[in-house]
Amino acid sequence: MTRILRAVQVTPFVYSVIYVIVFAVYNFVGERVQDCLDLLFYVSPLMVVFFLIYSYILHLCKWHKIVCVLPTIPQVIDLIDGHYEFTQYEIMGANVATIILSIILIISAYKVFLDGQKRG
Repeated sequence: MTRILRAVQVTPFVYSVIYVIVFAVYNFVGERVQDCLDLLFYVSPLMVVFFLIYSYILHLCKWHKIVCVLPTIPQVIDLIDGHYEFTQYEIMGANVATIILSIILIISAYKVFLDGQKRG
């Protein structure tokens, strides 16, 4: 049970590290590679809901809930982009904002999970 709890706690943060790398790559690769990355790293909103339910059941912190929702940000941006066409700079700005948020959340995860274990 402890291993399951640890996996549920850490998995969204590990995914966020990968997500930051993918978003950084997005700005430098062609559309075909972007499509492949989208296919590999797409997270269904239904799965996000399940992650949030697990987070609630296990009484995990607000940072964990935020990281669970993080993969939906590009989907929301894509949905808006379908009705209002973003410029390349606006899309890059959204990617940079997502990267910054991800990095902040990864740092908070380090402080909560790894740094907290050293003290305990």
